[in-house]
Order: sequence, then C-alpha cells, then structure tokens
Amino acid sequence: TAVLDDETADMFKSELIARMDLLEGFQIGLIVVGLVLFISCLSGSIFVCNEDKTRKFSLEKGMKG
Repeated sequence: TAVLDDETADMFKSELIARMDLLEGFQIGLIVVGLVLFISCLSGSIFVCNEDKTRKFSLEKGMKG
C-alpha cells in the first residue's frame, strides 16, 4: 500500500486525465482519417465504374455507326 498526500494525488490525477484526453483526441483523429480515406475510395470506385460504362457505351455506339 502507499499513502499519497493531496498535492501528489491531484498531480497524479491531472497527469492521468491529460493522457486520457490525448488518447481520446488521437482516437477521434484516426476515425476522421479513416472516414476520409473510405469516402475517397468509395467516390473513386464510383467514378471508375461510371467511366467504364460511359466508355463501353461510346465504343458500342461507334461500332454501330
């Protein structure tokens, strides 16, 4: 067991809470970065799929004409 005076206990609590706040901010930052990457990949895949359909339509139209 250990006995802490009030000053040391307050210092320990503030350091612990500061670390937890830092980790929470880091966690939110990683979530935001993940969402940005996910949305970028999703929009890129939609763009590529639509481009392929447009290109295929243009080729079919050119072959018929």
